[in-house]
Amino acid sequence: MTSPEPTPTTTTPSPTTTTTTSSRAAEPAPPGRPSDAANGALFDVGIPLMALWGLSGPAAQGLMTRRVSPSAQGQLQGATTSVRGVAGLIGPGMFTWTFASFIGQRSEWHLPGAPFLLAALLLSAALSAALSVTKL
Repeated sequence: MTSPEPTPTTTTPSPTTTTTTSSRAAEPAPPGRPSDAANGALFDVGIPLMALWGLSGPAAQGLMTRRVSPSAQGQLQGATTSVRGVAGLIGPGMFTWTFASFIGQRSEWHLPGAPFLLAALLLSAALSAALSVTKL
Protein backbone atom coordinates (compact mmCIF):
# COMPACT_ATOMS: atom_id res chain seq x y z
CA MET A 1 0.00 0.00 0.00
CA THR A 2 1.30 3.38 -0.87
CA SER A 3 0.62 6.46 1.13
CA PRO A 4 -1.11 9.30 -0.68
CA GLU A 5 1.15 12.15 -1.62
CA PRO A 6 0.45 15.38 0.19
CA THR A 7 -1.18 18.01 -1.92
CA PRO A 8 0.64 21.32 -2.02
CA THR A 9 -1.15 24.01 -0.11
CA THR A 10 -0.74 27.71 -0.48
CA THR A 11 -1.62 30.22 2.14
CA THR A 12 -2.75 33.67 1.32
CA PRO A 13 -2.50 36.41 3.89
CA SER A 14 -5.79 37.58 5.26
CA PRO A 15 -6.82 41.20 4.60
CA THR A 16 -6.11 42.09 8.21
CA THR A 17 -2.60 40.62 8.21
CA THR A 18 0.22 42.88 7.22
CA THR A 19 3.62 41.58 6.38
CA THR A 20 6.74 43.60 5.97
CA THR A 21 9.28 42.15 3.61
CA SER A 22 11.14 45.35 2.84
CA SER A 23 14.31 46.19 4.68
CA ARG A 24 14.61 49.71 3.37
CA ALA A 25 15.10 52.71 5.64
CA ALA A 26 12.24 54.85 6.89
CA GLU A 27 10.81 57.13 4.29
CA PRO A 28 11.62 60.84 4.56
CA ALA A 29 9.06 63.19 6.01
CA PRO A 30 6.53 64.63 3.57
CA PRO A 31 7.28 68.11 2.20
CA GLY A 32 6.48 70.90 4.62
CA ARG A 33 6.72 68.66 7.67
CA PRO A 34 9.80 68.65 9.88
CA SER A 35 11.51 65.30 10.10
CA ASP A 36 11.67 65.59 13.90
CA ALA A 37 7.88 65.72 14.05
CA ALA A 38 7.72 62.48 12.10
CA ASN A 39 9.59 60.55 14.77
CA GLY A 40 8.21 62.36 17.81
CA ALA A 41 11.37 64.06 19.06
CA LEU A 42 9.93 67.53 18.55
CA PHE A 43 6.83 66.58 20.49
CA ASP A 44 8.91 65.11 23.32
CA VAL A 45 10.65 68.47 23.68
CA GLY A 46 7.40 70.43 23.37
CA ILE A 47 5.46 68.62 26.08
CA PRO A 48 7.45 69.93 29.07
CA LEU A 49 7.64 73.39 27.51
CA MET A 50 3.89 73.54 27.04
CA ALA A 51 3.37 72.22 30.56
CA LEU A 52 4.95 75.45 31.81
CA TRP A 53 1.80 77.26 30.64
CA GLY A 54 0.17 75.89 33.79
CA LEU A 55 2.39 78.25 35.76
CA SER A 56 1.33 81.33 33.81
CA GLY A 57 -2.08 81.69 35.47
CA PRO A 58 -0.94 81.95 39.09
CA ALA A 59 2.05 84.10 38.09
CA ALA A 60 -0.12 86.54 36.15
CA GLN A 61 -2.65 86.64 38.97
CA GLY A 62 0.12 87.41 41.44
CA LEU A 63 1.36 90.28 39.30
CA MET A 64 -2.16 91.68 38.92
CA THR A 65 -2.92 91.58 42.66
CA ARG A 66 -0.03 93.97 43.29
CA ARG A 67 -1.65 96.60 41.07
CA VAL A 68 -5.02 96.81 42.82
CA SER A 69 -6.02 97.86 46.32
CA PRO A 70 -6.86 95.27 48.96
CA SER A 71 -10.54 96.20 48.75
CA ALA A 72 -10.62 95.41 45.01
CA GLN A 73 -8.99 91.98 45.24
CA GLY A 74 -12.32 90.16 45.03
CA GLN A 75 -13.33 92.07 41.91
CA LEU A 76 -9.99 91.29 40.30
CA GLN A 77 -10.21 87.58 41.13
CA GLY A 78 -13.80 87.44 39.85
CA ALA A 79 -12.90 89.25 36.62
CA THR A 80 -9.90 87.02 35.85
CA THR A 81 -11.87 83.87 36.63
CA SER A 82 -14.70 85.07 34.38
CA VAL A 83 -12.31 85.77 31.51
CA ARG A 84 -10.74 82.33 31.92
CA GLY A 85 -14.17 80.72 31.98
CA VAL A 86 -15.25 82.46 28.78
CA ALA A 87 -11.93 81.52 27.13
CA GLY A 88 -12.42 77.91 28.25
CA LEU A 89 -15.88 77.97 26.67
CA ILE A 90 -14.96 79.63 23.37
CA GLY A 91 -11.39 78.37 22.85
CA PRO A 92 -11.94 74.67 22.12
CA GLY A 93 -14.64 75.35 19.56
CA MET A 94 -12.70 78.14 17.91
CA PHE A 95 -9.52 76.08 17.55
CA THR A 96 -11.42 72.98 16.41
CA TRP A 97 -13.25 75.01 13.78
CA THR A 98 -9.95 76.56 12.63
CA PHE A 99 -8.36 73.12 12.34
CA ALA A 100 -11.33 71.69 10.46
CA SER A 101 -11.45 74.68 8.10
CA PHE A 102 -7.83 74.25 7.05
CA ILE A 103 -7.80 70.48 6.59
CA GLY A 104 -11.20 70.09 4.93
CA GLN A 105 -11.67 69.13 1.31
CA ARG A 106 -12.89 72.59 0.37
CA SER A 107 -10.01 74.47 1.97
CA GLU A 108 -7.74 76.39 -0.37
CA TRP A 109 -4.73 75.82 1.90
CA HIS A 110 -3.95 72.54 3.59
CA LEU A 111 -2.57 73.92 6.83
CA PRO A 112 -2.99 71.55 9.80
CA GLY A 113 -0.99 73.94 12.00
CA ALA A 114 -3.48 76.79 11.59
CA PRO A 115 -4.70 76.58 15.23
CA PHE A 116 -1.12 77.11 16.40
CA LEU A 117 -0.77 80.13 14.13
CA LEU A 118 -4.04 81.49 15.51
CA ALA A 119 -2.76 80.94 19.05
CA ALA A 120 0.46 82.80 18.20
CA LEU A 121 -1.58 85.68 16.77
CA LEU A 122 -3.79 85.85 19.87
CA LEU A 123 -0.75 85.72 22.18
CA SER A 124 0.89 88.53 20.21
CA ALA A 125 -2.25 90.63 20.55
CA ALA A 126 -2.38 89.88 24.29
CA LEU A 127 1.28 90.83 24.68
CA SER A 128 0.69 94.07 22.82
CA ALA A 129 -2.32 94.89 25.02
CA ALA A 130 -0.39 94.03 28.20
CA LEU A 131 2.55 96.21 27.19
CA SER A 132 0.30 99.14 26.38
CA VAL A 133 -1.59 98.87 29.67
CA THR A 134 1.50 98.50 31.84
CA LYS A 135 3.50 101.06 29.81
CA LEU A 136 6.75 99.09 29.97
